[in-house]
Amino acid sequence: MVPNPIASKRSEDKFANSRPLLVVCADGFFASGTNVQDGSNAPYNGGTSNSHDQMSGNYLPTTIQFYSMKSHAYVHVLKFRSVVYSVRCSSRVIVVAQSTQIHCFQYLQ
Repeated sequence: MVPNPIASKRSEDKFANSRPLLVVCADGFFASGTNVQDGSNAPYNGGTSNSHDQMSGNYLPTTIQFYSMKSHAYVHVLKFRSVVYSVRCSSRVIVVAQSTQIHCFQYLQ
């Protein structure tokens, strides 16, 4: 579950009407077929997806989707070129861990 953001005077929470939000990690194939409500499905920046593990035949998560428990729809998608191993959320940042990188995103507002 994504906690509510700390109130800020600089910006409005564009997901206020969608909260509570659940983070779902999925492979790129699943994400390409989803219908994101606000149209903010981030473009995938080329290259081939590493979401399929050739050795085991398993699909590995390369996208993070934000699911609204209120509207029962995906409201935002973050796409990556390699496997997402972990996602941690606080009231200030969303942290995504990959094998060689850690991404920190300022709270979705």
